[in-house]
Order: sequence, then C-alpha cells, then structure tokens
Amino acid sequence: MTDAQVTLANYQTLRSDRPTRVGGGCLLYVHDQLVITETDSYADAQNNMVMCYVKSCHTLCATVYRPPGPDSPGFKSLLENLQSHIDEISESGTSPDIYITGDFNYPDWDWNQNSPEAGMETHGKYLAEFIDRNFLTQMVKNPTRGANILDLILTNVPRYVADVQVMPTPISDHDMVKVRLGFNLIKPRSSVTPPLDPFSFRSVNFHEADYNAVNNELSIINWTSLWELCEGELDNFLELFRLTILQITLVHSPKKETPEQENKRIRRRNKDTYVLKRRRRKMNARIRALTLINPHSETLQKLKEEVARLCYDIQEGILSKISKKEKKAVETIKKNPKYFFSYAKRLQKTRSTIPVLKDKDGTLVENPTLKAEILQNQYQKVFSDPEKANVEKCLQSPGIPQGLGSVFNDLSFTRMDIIEALGELDPYSAAPDDEIPARVLTSCKEMLADPLTLLWSKSFDEGYIPETLKTQFISPIFKKGDRTDPSNYRPVSLTSHIIKTFERVVRKSLVEHLESHELISPNQHGFRKKRSCMTQLLAHVEQIYHSLNDNKEVDVIYLDFAKAFDKVDHAILMAKLEKYGIQGKALKWIKEFLVNRKQTVVVEGHKSSYQWVKSGVPQGTVLGPILFVLYINDLLSSINYSKGFSFADDTKLIGAISGLEDVELLQEDLNTVIEWSKNNNMELHENKFEVVSYPLNESKIMRELPFYSETVQYSTPGGVIITPQNTVRDLGVYISGDRKWRTQIDKTAEAAKKMAAWVLCAFHDRSVNVMLTLYKSMVRSRLEYCCPVWNPTHIGEIQRLENVQRSFTRRIQGCKELTYWERLKKLNLMSLQRRRERYCIVHVWKILNDLAPNDIGICFQQNMRLGIKAEIPAINKKSQMSVRADYDRTFRIRAAQLFNLLPANLRSIKKLDSFKIELGKVLEQYPDTPPVPGYTTTNDNSLLSWRRTHPMQLSCA
Repeated sequence: MTDAQVTLANYQTLRSDRPTRVGGGCLLYVHDQLVITETDSYADAQNNMVMCYVKSCHTLCATVYRPPGPDSPGFKSLLENLQSHIDEISESGTSPDIYITGDFNYPDWDWNQNSPEAGMETHGKYLAEFIDRNFLTQMVKNPTRGANILDLILTNVPRYVADVQVMPTPISDHDMVKVRLGFNLIKPRSSVTPPLDPFSFRSVNFHEADYNAVNNELSIINWTSLWELCEGELDNFLELFRLTILQITLVHSPKKETPEQENKRIRRRNKDTYVLKRRRRKMNARIRALTLINPHSETLQKLKEEVARLCYDIQEGILSKISKKEKKAVETIKKNPKYFFSYAKRLQKTRSTIPVLKDKDGTLVENPTLKAEILQNQYQKVFSDPEKANVEKCLQSPGIPQGLGSVFNDLSFTRMDIIEALGELDPYSAAPDDEIPARVLTSCKEMLADPLTLLWSKSFDEGYIPETLKTQFISPIFKKGDRTDPSNYRPVSLTSHIIKTFERVVRKSLVEHLESHELISPNQHGFRKKRSCMTQLLAHVEQIYHSLNDNKEVDVIYLDFAKAFDKVDHAILMAKLEKYGIQGKALKWIKEFLVNRKQTVVVEGHKSSYQWVKSGVPQGTVLGPILFVLYINDLLSSINYSKGFSFADDTKLIGAISGLEDVELLQEDLNTVIEWSKNNNMELHENKFEVVSYPLNESKIMRELPFYSETVQYSTPGGVIITPQNTVRDLGVYISGDRKWRTQIDKTAEAAKKMAAWVLCAFHDRSVNVMLTLYKSMVRSRLEYCCPVWNPTHIGEIQRLENVQRSFTRRIQGCKELTYWERLKKLNLMSLQRRRERYCIVHVWKILNDLAPNDIGICFQQNMRLGIKAEIPAINKKSQMSVRADYDRTFRIRAAQLFNLLPANLRSIKKLDSFKIELGKVLEQYPDTPPVPGYTTTNDNSLLSWRRTHPMQLSCA
C-alpha cells in the first residue's frame, strides 16, 4: 500500500512495514499542527515499531506490534531502540510524556498485577524491565480479543487519561481501543476564570502583607465599642469584623496584577518571545491568504518552513522561562521549603481538574458552570429522607448508654483557647471567596482573639451561628473509576476559618468528655488519637491468624455504606448525642452547626446554584468527623458472634468458621448490622458487599465443589448474595484470601512508579538535593503506607519494591554509573527493606509506651539482666504448616523479634525522639545490601539475618 492509500486529511503519516512479507506493520498519524522533532522506526521479520517525538508538547508516541509466542531477540532490540530515544530526550531535561500503544500479544499477562502469570515470565521479561525503568502504567483494563488484553496503552502520565473505552469494530478481530485525554494538544483550553474583585482578599497578595503594620492598626481598635455599636447582633458584628480586617489588609498588602497588567509584564519580560509570536501570526495570515490565491506557490513552502523555525524559537524561550522558575524554586529548598513544594504541587495538578462530565442524557459537558450544576444535582440525590427517621428504635441499641453520671452541657473557654485554635490553622489552607484568609488569622491571632471571643461566647450562649459561616463551598475530589461520571467525585466542604477556629475549641472539650468516660467503641479506629488505619489493619490481620492458628477457618464480610457522611440523619444524631451526655447549650449549638446549611459546588472558579443541605455532617470541617463517629458508634454493639472493626464507615465482620453453625451465626450478625442501618436511616450498597474466605488445606477441595457455594454463602435480607472475592482493598491495603501480599506490593509499586514518573517529567534538575527532596516526600511515602502490616519477606517481593528506589536513584546526578548499593551509601539512604523493619520496631516501642493501642495483644516482660522484652507467642503445632509459616512472618511475631534485638538500654528509653535517634545509630552498624536482581547477597538483608555476624553493641545515655 502506498502512502496515498492510507493518508488522512490534516494528518502526517508515519509507518513501519514488515521487510520480508506482504502486509502487516505499524501506522501512526500525527496532526499537522504538531511539529515532529524526531521520528524513528524498527522492523524485522516479526516485530514492528514506529515512534515520534513532538518537542512542542514534550511528548513521545509510539505504536508497536509484537507477534504471539515467547519473546524474540528482535523484540528486545525494539525496546532497546525505543529506550535509547527516551534516554536521549531525558538527558537534556525532564522525561517526556510517553504514550506507547499497540498489539503486544501477551495473553498470559495479568495486568491487574502488572506482571506475567506464574510460569510465563519468559514471555514478558523484556517488557517488564522496560515498564519498570520508565515508570509506565498499563491503562487498558478490558479484554481486546476474546478474554485477553492484547492491545495495550502504556504511559508515564496516567493522570492525563480521562477515559479508556474498548469497543468492537467490523474491520478486525481485535476490539478498538479509544482513549480520551483530559486536555487537547492541538487546541489549548481557554481561561474561563471569573474576573477578580478589586475590593476582596483575592485582589491582594496577603501572604506578603506587612503584618507588623496590620497588627499595629488592629491593636488600636476598640472591639468592645464596635460590639456595642452592633447591639450584640452576631451577623452585623461578623460583617463589621470582616470589613475592618479587609480594609486594613488591603492597605498593607501588595496588589495583585490585573490580567491586563500581568500580560503587559509578561510581554516586557518575554519581549523576544512576544515578538516571535507576533511574527508567527503575521506569517500564518500570509499562508492562509496565499493558500486561497495560489496554493501551488513556491513561496508557500518557504513560509511554512519559517513558521516551523519560529515555533522552535518560541519553544526554546518558553523552556528557558520554565527553567528559571524551577531554578528559583530549587534555590529555596532549605530556606523556604513551602515555596518549593507549592511550586511542585502546581506542576502536579492535571491540566483540568474535571475535564468533562456526563449529564443525565450522557452528553459530555465542558462548561464549568454546567459541570458545577451536574455535581450539585448529584450531591442533592444522596441526602437521606428526614421523614424516614425512627429515633425510638435507634435509641434501643445496646451500644447507646442509658444514663451518665457526667454531662457535657457547657463550654468554658478563654482568649488563650482562641489563640491556640487560631495557631492550629494551616496558613496556606484555602478559604471561601470574601472570607478572611487563614494567613491573616494566624498572623494576627493575638489581636483578633478578643473579638472572636466575644463573637463565639454570644454564639454559644444563644445557640446561633451566622448563616454566612454555615455556607459550604463544595470542592469535588475525584475518587476512582470513570472521570466523566459525576458520582465518582467526593464532595469536600470548604467553610470559613472563623468557624473552624471555634470548632477546634468545641472538639477538644467534646473528645475529652468522650474519652474520659470511655464512650467511644474500642473497635472504632477512625478520627481518634493513637488509632489509625494501620492499627486497625494490624488488629484485623492478627484476628485472622489467631483463628487460623486454632485450626478455624475465617470469613470476613466487608460492608459498603452509600455516601455515609451525607446520610447522617440530624434528628437521630441529636438524640444520640443527648444519650452520650451532650446536653444543654452544647447540644443546642451543635444542632445549629448542622442544620439549615446550604451549599454550592465550585468548579474552576464557577459556582452552581445554592441548595439546602438536608442531612449529613460536612466533610472538611473540624467537628464533622467526630460527630459521625458518635452517630455510627453503636453499629457493632449488637453483634454476638463475630469480631467487628470500623474506621469511620469502613466496616467489616470477621467470623471464625468451624462448621455450618458458625456460618449461620455470622449471617445473623450481618443481618443485625443491616437492620441497624435501616433503623438509623443509612443506606447500604448491598450489591457491593464482599466476602473473603481464608480456608485451611483440608477444606480447599470442598470449597471448589459446585454445591459448596450454594450451601455455604452469605446474603442480605433483601436476597442479594454476597460475591466471594480473593482480594479486597481495605483502607488502602489489598488483602487476599491466600494470605499473600503480592497484590498489595504490586499496587504499591505501581503507585510509586506513577509518582516517580511525574517527578522526572516535571523537573529538569537532577541534583542530589532536589531529587532526594522530591523522592522522600512524594515517592517513598507511597511505598511505605501501612508497611508494618504487609512487610514482605519473599525475595521477589522485596526486589519489586526496591526496584522503584533503584530506578529513581539511577536518575540522580552522579549516580548513573554506580551500583545500587553504592548509590545507597553515597545518598545516605536506607534500603526500603531496612526502613520497613525500622517502622516495625518503632511501632512496638509505641505500644510499650502507650502511644499506640495494643489491639494485637503484645505482652512485655521485665528482666533484670535482659531488660524489657516483647513476648513471642507460641504457635500451635497442630495447625497446618502453611499457617504456621505465614503466622511466623506476621507483625506480632516478626516485629517482636526485631524489637528484642535491640540493646536493653535502648528498649528502656521513654522519649520517642530520643529512641529514634539511638535506633538510627544502631542500624548504622549493620550492612544494608538489599536483594536486587544481578547482585550476590550474603543473606536476605533482614536484621534478623545479620544478628549472628553483627551483634548490636550500643551504650545509650
């Protein structure tokens, strides 16, 4: 076929044909408006590839064909060819945005795990290494031919992919893959930001205000006189308070530039670039005119070539400007780290927060105001119906206290309490339009404490809150799934910092009342001091292994509440709060805090219409989460057989199963929880319930028989059968019924790779200081989330995680030619394996010193010679071998062994900071040579393996 046969209007054609046969190959179309900087192709008897690099958008695209069967040397050469282009482009700056598509023919590849299936590693070794090295993510999740995913989309910028669809096509036995990006390379989005009000806080740079002058002016204001002038009317005083601060802030803050002034300044600063753009516009006008008059003119081609050169010069000017901004940010890492991270976060944002949304007819909407209305309608649908509340039934729950000796009905606070609460505000947190920014409140807290004390004393006494302080500005936050579906965006409330200040005062006293009377269920880990996702997961895993060690199987049922925070019924919540001893003025003020709220959704600066809030506690507030915990506090009080855990609304039931009777008992507990939800006007997603089973060897065959699922199953009272799952995501950790952590480790590595890819794409600077700062704060944190729970011991899993740090450190300046072990020493980094063991040791110390809950039941014993040691629980020798092997690697046993390795005087340290410092000195005595492919190691690098050859020697003060 000739180029003329495959040409598309307005597109350039790139192709790679097979050299030894007719038919087959790769084809790539590039729009005429994109200037191709570099192109290349590869072809042998089996494999094909064609690629291009477009410098104007710093994007490399390639399409690949690989035939079925084992990998050939030609496919390795193809990937090496592609890698050489990526490395060459990256040498001169940031990594390019990479999009690699094509038919890779890997039917035996598990893309949920992002690795070949067991026994098929030879079919994907080269591609796996290529994906890891370039931090790529595979975006196609549905089969493209039969039951297999053969056609792939690999990219290092998955955040730009808004939607991926797989659909049949009559021209091929493969389905067509259609990708929608969240931006347009050809036609950039025009700015639709609303105009700036010159008499608002947004019109000035309040972060650079002269706060000495502001405080001096505030110090001479007689707030008592202004209070009397308003005759105690809270709404009037609040508005006068806001206008007074606004007036003073406007005087002592530098003005922000108007869009016109900013454009003029940019033109002056980038005069050369502006002149080039003007010349390009004129030449494009000449090209359009000449095309109409004389399309065959020789001058036309010369003009197009001149425009291409101008585009290149303009690009160089823009890149130079970006480089200067990055250099400025890099120079501030030590003296002003907030400026650096602010710059980094701006680069991290996608080019459109919500690219497009589907309306009720399925039409894609781009207008920000219409998108805001679509989301507002979505959020209105999730509110509960107040008329369905059954308060009397709710109060019959055994978890609701009946009569308390002490009540929380009044609140005594002083000026110092207000100052402390103001100091807890994040000065960089956002505020709604026309509201006093957090920076102003924190910088002037001493001067503003008196008027705020007057305001909130009157508010608490009267049980009244000004309406403007209760207005919620909803910021939609994407959760997961289809980005065009409005139901996949979580509403986060943005409210006034003035009310958040007093919320902190109320919450402090409220939590003291609840904790001192032990009113919060010990199985609730959400929004509580000393408790976290990790403490709940540790208790969850320990409960499973405790039952398995007793030769009992385990079934875990995961419940799914629908929009739980939005479903909180205000009448039921008020009744429960009263039972928990919250009465009088406190109850009246909290009720006022919740009811008669209204909200608007904000998308790209545009607001939806205002709507009343019928139910729920607002997410994003200070008081909302603890109120929700109290609402759901009695959820697990009625279960009789199973063990229940909750983190806010994430709830699970764990049952030890030794026969059909235990299955029936767990079913009864499930029915009890569902009945609780109906009584409390909460909605459950029964179709999203999941059950994970942990079988023992002798029952695995039985579970695979056809009749087993019909006789042993769990269902809801409504008849919905709960689907058994092998793996579920629990509080961000993937837990599997086979007691393995492979899925969690693969997902963790993928998330870290995505962030590493973003860092390398966004930043040119490869210096040690910059790269380590970005790595520690943005990449490594993703590799260590809840790591004591799933800390791997298998060499392959350790290597999977270590490869992320290994690949990243290779990109750091001066480290490319060093081995991984040498890079760790040069950069003063611990291996990820060593850091995970350090976390385990620290958490055991926290349990010992009552800084973390001891839900897993670790016991400590004091020995005059050996000091404090953690007891190692005995393993049931009658339990099956695989259970004993897995149990021996759990946190309760392995972390206790690691803790006991420490010198006695180190284990007895009582201050956390001192303990961490001395622990660091101990760990430095051990070699840190993590297992990595191609390296010969002495052992598996665990502290437990080094203890014989390197006993710890340390004298702690």
